[in-house]
Amino acid sequence: MIERQLMLVLVALLAALILFTLIRLTWRSFRKEDEEKNPLEMRKKQSVSSLRENALKRRLEALVEERAKKSKRLKIEEMCMQAGLHWTYGEYKLVGYFAGIVMFIAVYAGLHNWFTAAVFAFIGTLIPGQIIHVIRNARVARLEKQVGSFMRLVTERYNSTKNFAQAILESTKDFKGQEPMYSELKRASADLAIGVDATETIRKLAKRTGSKYLMRMADYYQIASELGTVETRQNLLKQSLLQYEKNRSIKSRLRNELNGPVREAYIMTAMVPIVGVYMAMSTQQYRTFFLQTTMGQTALGLIVLVLVGCVWFINHQIGKPLD
Repeated sequence: MIERQLMLVLVALLAALILFTLIRLTWRSFRKEDEEKNPLEMRKKQSVSSLRENALKRRLEALVEERAKKSKRLKIEEMCMQAGLHWTYGEYKLVGYFAGIVMFIAVYAGLHNWFTAAVFAFIGTLIPGQIIHVIRNARVARLEKQVGSFMRLVTERYNSTKNFAQAILESTKDFKGQEPMYSELKRASADLAIGVDATETIRKLAKRTGSKYLMRMADYYQIASELGTVETRQNLLKQSLLQYEKNRSIKSRLRNELNGPVREAYIMTAMVPIVGVYMAMSTQQYRTFFLQTTMGQTALGLIVLVLVGCVWFINHQIGKPLD
């Protein structure tokens, strides 16, 4: 009895720590500054805040990042960025490790089975990533609908102003209240305010939104700036917009055809735990088998592992944004 109470206390403490970490990281990612503040001042405050981060947390992040390949770190950080969470690879992994520890202690305290607890610990390390991936897919899909409007506005304004940076700044005001594009454009405006050139600003915006056509627009503009005239730049910017529009119509048809299978896949996956919970509530023998026998506990861990694998497949294959 004392051992179980101790386990429950440890679970509560770790859960509180994870909750605090998530709130702190999410608050830092979504914190909105007063719109009338100088963007340069905003960047300075962010720099000061980053210097005050917990030294132990930064050390743990460094240890995690040292063991990872650069390509993997960049891929994870880009996924978090496109989900609206400005997490480092180290922060992402630490949240996963904390979730795994909580799952391990909670399952072992309830079932007293090392194998099942280990399986659930592994599942716990995967859950934050799958949640972030779902958020990222939904956010990129919303951004994709707004990117076209931004490209049209920038192209038209550049035709009249002949100044790409000014066209970006003026177009930002038109997206006020249209999230998540407005937040990303405010960051782009902040980059321009501290001296980042317009081409690099659009490239960074393309990475945050997951739009290859914004990246193509930036490449076209840079090529035309180095080799061509203003008219050439205008034509190339229009060309990137035309490519986006053509691709958009094709992807729209494909997405409509895929939406049905994606929904059905999620429903079929969700039915397994729903039926399991119903059976557990209505049948005592069912609960006894899965919670009090070694075979049932092992089967429970494997079933949950397969469910997480199904969610991974849906997120990364059939449910991801179309290229």
